[in-house]
Amino acid sequence: MRQLPVEHGPFVDREPERALLRAAVARRADGAGPGVERPLIGGVSGLRGIGKTALSVRLAHELADPHYPDGTCYADLDAFRSGNGVVLSDVLAELLDQLDDRSERGAADLRSLHGRYTRYTAGRRLIVVLDNVRYEQELETLLPASAASLVVVTGDRRLTGPDLGDGVVELPLEPLEERHAAELLRRLLRDDDARLADEAAVRDLLRICEGLPQLVKVAAGLLNRHPRSRLARLVERVREEAEREGTAAMESLFAAAGREAGPDALLLFRLLAWYPAGHFPLEAAVAVLGRGEDAAADAVDELVDLGLLAGREDGRLQLHGLMRGHARRLAERDGTAREASAAQARLIRWFRRQAERADRLNGARRLRCGTPLEDPRYAPDVEWPDGAAALRWLHQERAALYGCVALAHARGDDTDVWALCEALWLHFKEHPRHGEASAAFALGVESAGRSGHWRALIRMRCMLAQALWEQGRIERAEREMADAGRAAGRLGEDGDDRLLLASVREFQGNLCAARGDGRGALAAYEASRAVHLAIGNAYGVLLQTHLMGKAAAGLGEWERAAVLLEEAHARARELNRERMVGRTAHELARARRVLGDSGPAAELYVLALENAARRGADQERITILAALAELAEEAGDSGSAAGYRRALRELQSGES
Repeated sequence: MRQLPVEHGPFVDREPERALLRAAVARRADGAGPGVERPLIGGVSGLRGIGKTALSVRLAHELADPHYPDGTCYADLDAFRSGNGVVLSDVLAELLDQLDDRSERGAADLRSLHGRYTRYTAGRRLIVVLDNVRYEQELETLLPASAASLVVVTGDRRLTGPDLGDGVVELPLEPLEERHAAELLRRLLRDDDARLADEAAVRDLLRICEGLPQLVKVAAGLLNRHPRSRLARLVERVREEAEREGTAAMESLFAAAGREAGPDALLLFRLLAWYPAGHFPLEAAVAVLGRGEDAAADAVDELVDLGLLAGREDGRLQLHGLMRGHARRLAERDGTAREASAAQARLIRWFRRQAERADRLNGARRLRCGTPLEDPRYAPDVEWPDGAAALRWLHQERAALYGCVALAHARGDDTDVWALCEALWLHFKEHPRHGEASAAFALGVESAGRSGHWRALIRMRCMLAQALWEQGRIERAEREMADAGRAAGRLGEDGDDRLLLASVREFQGNLCAARGDGRGALAAYEASRAVHLAIGNAYGVLLQTHLMGKAAAGLGEWERAAVLLEEAHARARELNRERMVGRTAHELARARRVLGDSGPAAELYVLALENAARRGADQERITILAALAELAEEAGDSGSAAGYRRALRELQSGES
């Protein structure tokens, strides 16, 4: 798997650093350093705007083949940072997700995730790019287990920790030499710009840019806006700005670019200063500006032309750290609290609406406490062909979505907080990032309480409890579920209240299962099923019957488990619930096998295998193939057993 940011814009030089790392990689490949147990580390350090991320991504692309064929992955630690600390469990979950790890998820606490990461990366030749590492303690947990891997690290400071060993290649970046900065400027300008013949003006401009690629891009943007303007005139304008305002040349170059922008572009630039993620889609810019699609598209084009905003190859937009700092200064100087507040409200509600739409697309009849937002009209909806595409979008935008939860909470927009959390529940179940989810759901609990919406408060407590117990924080989860259970006593007899009560009982069963209380889990699922039966919710009855069957199997009550799972399987087929047909077939096959019914078990396993293949559920396929191979061996069918094991190996290696 290759999971690297797209490269955008020209790349120049850094040949000494690239050659240094290539040589270290070659030495490792030749077997140098016997007894080496840790991966090779390339530490890219330097000022903001000097091109650390660009170099690290370029190195990963260059070195992936043939040295590191088992995959590449990337994590920006700033996206997982809370205060000054990084939620390392979420970073590990992200890396495992990118590496397409198909092992059982199990617990989601840091220790368990680190164990999974160690087991998965052992013996593999991988490249892991870790951007914006501030402390070496962060790095230690994220190193792959294989000495045959490469880790490329970027940060403002050099890596100096004694625990890193001698397998570190330091790649400190200095500002670009004048000739390389001039080459970058030439490649950024449109066509063969004759103004570059004014060598004195070029030198003056590059001194202002201080060898920082990001500033060269801003300068090129200004020149491209005025193809007939003298280069020396731009230098004069920047110097005049610096003298008049008493600012550094760098800030004056930003200011000169800002004055070229129209009012909408300048407003958008100021408002993006607080955007809660590093990159974003055009539709989000439309929501932030609030003046329609055409105005936003024109504003974005202006900012990209001026080098203040980067357009990426994947169609998304990015505000570089240097530009974000300038945008914040502009917002503080020229912006108003009213314009910022209105833009924040628009963005929060636009993201909430998209999350609600994605959630409904993946589960039209799911329990919900919130009323979905109507079309806000100031920004377009995102269009998805199906529920799977909607889930992928949620995962891509997760930093902004969870960031909007925190932003809404800080603003006191309590309904938006818990409604957005509710819409993110399915994404959390599919892509658990327990640090960010538990933080967001805790805000959801607080906001539901502040707003007095006690049904939402029950829902938020249950969601938070699951995020907690999946991290091994059982005692805190028990407190949340106890509060949810007490509040559930206030529920009435209408359909929605009864459905919420059934949901609470299911969560209580899941918590019992997490702490190893199979008997308690079985009783809670049975109570939940009774409610679903009373209100006529056929899918709820199916789900709880399935969970009861699994709980009975966990208690070793296989006859009871088989009866329950048989009923659940029949209900799933009757309701045409594809996912549940496969899951119930799998569980029922296991029960039949334990009871000695090998023939029916094999048939059910084959059905479950075909179902899992249609759904792309690779972990289920792996488990089923292993069971089929064992059944075939027990029946003396060595040929079929070999075929199943071959398919299993292909799937585990990613060749299927």
